[in-house]
Amino acid sequence: MSADEKKHRLEELKDQNVVLGLAIQRSRLSVKRLKLEYGVLLERLESRIELDPELNCEDPLPTLASFKQELLTKPFRKSKTKRHKVKERDPNMPKRPTNAYLLYCEMNKERIRQNGSPDVTRDLAEGWKNLNEQDRKPYYKLYSEDRERYQMEMEVYNKKISSTDADDDKEESEQKIKNNEEKSPTKVDEIKEGEEEALIASN
Repeated sequence: MSADEKKHRLEELKDQNVVLGLAIQRSRLSVKRLKLEYGVLLERLESRIELDPELNCEDPLPTLASFKQELLTKPFRKSKTKRHKVKERDPNMPKRPTNAYLLYCEMNKERIRQNGSPDVTRDLAEGWKNLNEQDRKPYYKLYSEDRERYQMEMEVYNKKISSTDADDDKEESEQKIKNNEEKSPTKVDEIKEGEEEALIASN
């Protein structure tokens, strides 16, 4: 496998990770919606049982109150993976380059949406998967240009940060020297103090 093929394969894996992340997010939202619907159904069943005693049985369905209580009292299992604190991104830092797949999505999502697609994300992933290498070349070219832009801007940014840090260090050093000069007496001050003490003693 050549270097270009490895690079393209890596980009495809990154794109698949993005799609899987979106699918997981949608699944979580679906679970939340189902829980709410289940709660509403329980409430309706309770009202039906109150109106018609024949629907009551020895082992009835859990009530809405008991269902809520179970959700509140159920211990929350914390994830074992440690979450590292993420540093806040410098707003002046250059924007990272957009990969080929995301460029494809950005340039084609409106067209797919106008076609009346019920799932734009899935159709974008399928469309990208069906493109051959020749059709993908324009997107990889745009990505390469954007990456060059990012590298150039990062060089300027890093130089600016380095010069700012150097200026801060210089100011800090000058302030320390100034503070030390104010605190420690000079030789001239010591001689003057000695002369004043001798003059006072002679008087």
